[in-house]
Amino acid sequence: LREPLRIAFRLVGGGGAYKIVDVQVAGIWLSVEQRDQFAAVLSQNRGDIASLTASLKDRTSRLRGG
Repeated sequence: LREPLRIAFRLVGGGGAYKIVDVQVAGIWLSVEQRDQFAAVLSQNRGDIASLTASLKDRTSRLRGG
């Protein structure tokens, strides 16, 4: 059996409601990880936003199985 996976949520509240703004899985905050990945793509492409957009579209396509 696998050990349970620890997941934590970072929430922001207002107006009587809460929104999830980040998720931590196995000790890694995903927003920080995503920011680092975006920064790496931008760094490799001289800050070109179009390259980051293309990278995100490619990732999305692969996740959707296309």
